[in-house]
Amino acid sequence: MRQSQPNCRRFLLAALRVGAAVVACVTISVSNMECAIAQTQSVGLANSRAPFGGDAPRDRLDINATSSGVAVGDGVRVVARSYETASIGAEINARITHLPQREGDRFRAGDVLVEFDCRKIVAEHDAAIATYRAHKAVYDNQRQLLRYHAAGTLAVDQTFFEMQKADADKRGQEAKRDGCVIRAPFDGRVTEKVAQVHEIAQPNQPLIKIINEGKLELVLMVPSSWLSRIAAGTAFSVTLDESGESHQARVVQTTGLIDPVSQSARLIAEIIGPSTSVVPGMSGTAVFTRREDLK
Repeated sequence: MRQSQPNCRRFLLAALRVGAAVVACVTISVSNMECAIAQTQSVGLANSRAPFGGDAPRDRLDINATSSGVAVGDGVRVVARSYETASIGAEINARITHLPQREGDRFRAGDVLVEFDCRKIVAEHDAAIATYRAHKAVYDNQRQLLRYHAAGTLAVDQTFFEMQKADADKRGQEAKRDGCVIRAPFDGRVTEKVAQVHEIAQPNQPLIKIINEGKLELVLMVPSSWLSRIAAGTAFSVTLDESGESHQARVVQTTGLIDPVSQSARLIAEIIGPSTSVVPGMSGTAVFTRREDLK
């Protein structure tokens, strides 16, 4: 019994030493974690400094504060695109008789872009009109007979429904006939020809692609932290790489989505004033001024 008491004492002392070591390790780990958090917070505060102001005087947005890769130099990249684009396709199965001669041809709103050989469709439309007129004549005759009690209401209703069906077929043929000619929805230019004259077009087959050159917009990617400081109407300057010209522009709106990987957001802008030298597809650099300069 006496020999077991020293053994118990040795065991208790060893346990106390192990416990002290664990407490020390936990204390050191907590201290290291606090230091890491403090460093992270300091870095975050430095990176989230307002781009339109701060302690140090700046003439432009703090592009270098972001690490997402969306900014280059002292500005953000911009791409010009057409506000209206369309891919004109066929609604019917017919032979093409008219198309723009080549890519790059300009047109005005209302001009004929595509035309088809619709002699068969026109004939079917005329037949639908004749069928409708025949059913309408039968219906009118049944109504006259009903006045003299020479026909029943069931016969009148039946002829009425047949007339309605014929009218629906006639309107369907009219819509099909209207697809024989496709007119330009706006002023623009042909950018691509997918089909050629004399080919047989299939329904939903793309034929040509058109754009509206008269109305352009700018697309630019900015760090998501700028959204709270860039509102609709914010002005900036954009310099195009292809022409070297500088234009004044303003933000129209944001797309409302943020890319979580790059932490960037897409903005839609427009050029202020006439911009006849700007062509869709041009790219450049946008530079925002300080908020004080925008007032």
